[in-house]
Amino acid sequence: MENQMSLFNVEESNVAVLDIRSEQQINKKVSYDVGEKIGLARKDLAALRKGFEDNQTFSALEEIENISSVLAAQIITKSELFKSFSLEKEKENCTKPSVARAKQLIIQRVDATPMGDSKESREQYMKAAQFVLHRFEMIKEMEELYSFISDVSSIIRNEGGNRSFYEKRIDELLNMQNELEKGSKDYEIVVNRLENCKVVMRGIDRSNRLGLSSLGKKFCNLFKSQTSYSSTIRNALKVESWDDLLGKKEKKSSGKRKAVWERTLPERPDRIGGAQSTVEKPEDLVQFFGFRGVEFGHYVDDSKATEHLLRSSEAMMDLAELLEVDYSFISLDGTLAMAFGARGRGGSALAHYEPYSNVINMTKQRGCLGIFAHEFWHGYDCYLYRISHNGKYGKLDYASNPDTLGSHIDPLVPILFAELIEVIKKGKSVAYFENTNDDKTFWRGTEFKSCYRRHNGDLLAAMNEKVESAKAQLESDIQFYSRISIHADQRIEKAKKAFERNIKKFAQALAWFHEQQTGERVERIPYPTDKSNYYQASISLDKGKVDKYWSSNVELTARAFESYIQDKLVASGRRSDYLVAGTRTDNVAFPMGEERTAINDKFDLIFKYLRDIEILK
Repeated sequence: MENQMSLFNVEESNVAVLDIRSEQQINKKVSYDVGEKIGLARKDLAALRKGFEDNQTFSALEEIENISSVLAAQIITKSELFKSFSLEKEKENCTKPSVARAKQLIIQRVDATPMGDSKESREQYMKAAQFVLHRFEMIKEMEELYSFISDVSSIIRNEGGNRSFYEKRIDELLNMQNELEKGSKDYEIVVNRLENCKVVMRGIDRSNRLGLSSLGKKFCNLFKSQTSYSSTIRNALKVESWDDLLGKKEKKSSGKRKAVWERTLPERPDRIGGAQSTVEKPEDLVQFFGFRGVEFGHYVDDSKATEHLLRSSEAMMDLAELLEVDYSFISLDGTLAMAFGARGRGGSALAHYEPYSNVINMTKQRGCLGIFAHEFWHGYDCYLYRISHNGKYGKLDYASNPDTLGSHIDPLVPILFAELIEVIKKGKSVAYFENTNDDKTFWRGTEFKSCYRRHNGDLLAAMNEKVESAKAQLESDIQFYSRISIHADQRIEKAKKAFERNIKKFAQALAWFHEQQTGERVERIPYPTDKSNYYQASISLDKGKVDKYWSSNVELTARAFESYIQDKLVASGRRSDYLVAGTRTDNVAFPMGEERTAINDKFDLIFKYLRDIEILK
């Protein structure tokens, strides 16, 4: 921190920043690109994806791997590799509908992504997927499907077989053969055994080349387990016509989707307090903060570029001071790039972070209003993941998913982030079930009626009693299953799902009985949860789908970080609207009250530790 104030008063650096302006930027005085060419804009990514989709070859994959292993990991997925399969195409190819359904069920069992995160694991996954799709093209009748299943079963059984055992056995048999009289009975027996060993060896070699186990345990289990196989075939045979498969089509939504939440923005990016910035040109941004490159969109004029450069540099200075780090930290060890109005995604986004090319893009007009802290957190979150894998990664992830962190980072960091996630998610709040009862609904039983009466019609109190008793039973079941070594995890998972189903059924019965007693229909049935109000509100923004977007660890921590930074600004009597705004007035998308205080304390602890081990400096 000692050198921060003087940093902006030093003479021009002797290290020249490369001017890489485009033809459209030739006459511009401020709005031009400098430093390293960032590349991999959305249009570039789309072109690479399209090229691979049209030509799914290993040479095409090699080209993408050389450009970006992260992009390769995004492309080598089930959804991309099996995109060519569709029920409509199967119908055009005169496939029996039951066979098409079986193919669909087999694909559903394939893991969404390769198990490993390496070039080799992606190549193996792609090879296995291509084998399945190639064989699918030849299957139209059930008999052909049965033959395919038998072949794949054999392949999976042979994969990883003891090749050295058969090599040794073949040598032994060859020696025996040489010692026996040609044409004798013993000689023929040895010849037959020798041929059988060679067949097994060829099977092992073929199986290892194909590597079908790379498609995942569920896929393999279908071909290894009689129960799984029978269930899949029964399901497929239920389909008797194409109408059964294609008759029900989802309705396409009409009109533009309305945002579930919109950020409260200031009219202009005001600032109170903080050091004065002297940034005037994109080169200054690179020299002062160490960014590897700065990029401007062709429609960003010099006036708007000047505003972004000044305001963003002020925000960066403020952020560095609040975190008690050097200004150079903001570029994340020189790996981060900045873009302004250059990589827009349309819609109402104010800014976004691109993990593929490690760049933050602020939109031309609205990107100057309170969003930089959010996007910076995404960058830092991803940066920690990268260094934890020593820069060797393909799958994209973040430290806020601490289980994904690699071993090349201090072992306490994953623990601290796990604790942060727990503080963010755990708590006490009220959630709601939608009342799905209709005029034909009738609930039998006495438990819900007795509970309702004990609490004088207070639905939340009745649900609280039910949840507590059901939790006690669930914990008892978990302890019991934990003592059973065989299939304990599966039984515990089933018990948890049964717990959720029973709570929901009880709530519906309670609402039905309430209507019977009072004539009042309750549309939303309250029940207590062990989730924080912040987490529960985020789940509501996700329409009840847990950990989808708003309630994902990545977004929860980003909004919590914004709140933390704005609280630190307020505590020091400062304001920095380009950096952050609106987190203290909106109680839907941001943590509030005691929950917010606890999260802030955890951020303080994390950043102190990261400074101590010099990941934050």
